[in-house]
Amino acid sequence: MQRTIQEIESIHRDQTVSSFDLDGESYRRNRRTANTIDTRFGPISYERWYFQNTQVRTPGIAPLDVRLGIVAGRMSPALAEVTGRLAADLPQQAAREMLAERFSVTPSVEAYRRVIADLATQVRSVHDDEATRQLIAWIDEARQSKGKHDVLLQVGRDGVFVQSRPCWEEASCGTIAVYDRNRKRVGTIYLGQMPESEQPTMTRRLTEVIQGVLRGAGSEALRLRYVTDAGCHPQAYYRDVLCKMKHPLTGRRLKWTWCVDFFHACEYVSQLAASLFGS
Repeated sequence: MQRTIQEIESIHRDQTVSSFDLDGESYRRNRRTANTIDTRFGPISYERWYFQNTQVRTPGIAPLDVRLGIVAGRMSPALAEVTGRLAADLPQQAAREMLAERFSVTPSVEAYRRVIADLATQVRSVHDDEATRQLIAWIDEARQSKGKHDVLLQVGRDGVFVQSRPCWEEASCGTIAVYDRNRKRVGTIYLGQMPESEQPTMTRRLTEVIQGVLRGAGSEALRLRYVTDAGCHPQAYYRDVLCKMKHPLTGRRLKWTWCVDFFHACEYVSQLAASLFGS
């Protein structure tokens, strides 16, 4: 592994340029800096060129780190994948101990959290793009079906309480399902987000996927339905986002129907019955 890093670094050194443009930003060569990363073979150290952004107070970039796919400036992609899986199954301290035992790496709590945050951002981006493409494919499939109903795009939003120190907090979840002309469900995609005040990330992600699906599915009419448990955040999403949403291609106001899901409706009815007649 060390030899591979040195060979890549040698190639990189020979091909280094004094400046370049990337995503509308300009960078100029600054200095060679050392970096130490954690890998499945243990810690590896190497030197690479660092390029400074020409804009004041804007982060620079190390092209070799980008080429190697270094996650959060600290981990190789292979070890980061293992770390992400450990983070999904184990508490923080147990995951760090497992990394030390299996790979002889000891990332600090701060570095560990940076890696997990970087992975989460990458996974969310890829997941939501793939979810949009899958929903468009399901809509195309549903349109080929025969039946008396319009193709239905059904959106759901709910919350689930998860334990975090020192209390329980509400994480958010969303679903988008496609039903064919016989009201047979073709498929469902799922979105999830850890607890966040006012849940802005879930609102943004769910809205972007819906808009992407409507854009990719064309101007042909879809029936749109929203199903929730009538909680605070789901109601606010319907009132502040869905009711005001316009079709991204035609610009016309979209018509959403909203209903409480069957199981919550039954729960509310049973609570009302208990209040009236006793349990």
